[in-house]
Amino acid sequence: MRVKSLTLAAFAAVSLGAAARAESADPYAALANTTWQATEIAGRPVDIAKHPTLSFGPNREINGAGACNQYTARYTPDASDPAGRLVTIRVQGWTKMACHDGRGEIDSMLDKALERTKRFESVPGGLIAYDGAGAITLRFVPADAPKR
Repeated sequence: MRVKSLTLAAFAAVSLGAAARAESADPYAALANTTWQATEIAGRPVDIAKHPTLSFGPNREINGAGACNQYTARYTPDASDPAGRLVTIRVQGWTKMACHDGRGEIDSMLDKALERTKRFESVPGGLIAYDGAGAITLRFVPADAPKR
């Protein structure tokens, strides 16, 4: 009986350890501490003077600036994706400054695009965000890249 108890305890420990590793796996951990500048939102180019940013922080945090206001968000892995690349982004809040010159519209577009984003893909010279159907929601270049 003691052998069965030890075997069950060992199995439970291994199973719990594997579950914890799977839960903590972050498909975008390599993007932590990087900042990106949007060049396109929902298929529309963004005016160079109004480029919103997106920064990946630790612990699945995202923050940045729209064309006028700043935001904070978090992403969580999508449990329905066995490959572990899909995420759900929840924007937690925006500052509420009065925006002029179309900047509020850009902030609104960015908010909607972030909420629709389900995965990111690093490409040469940039980062692309896609929705669940595979349509591009956002395009980025590294924030320190020369502006065109």
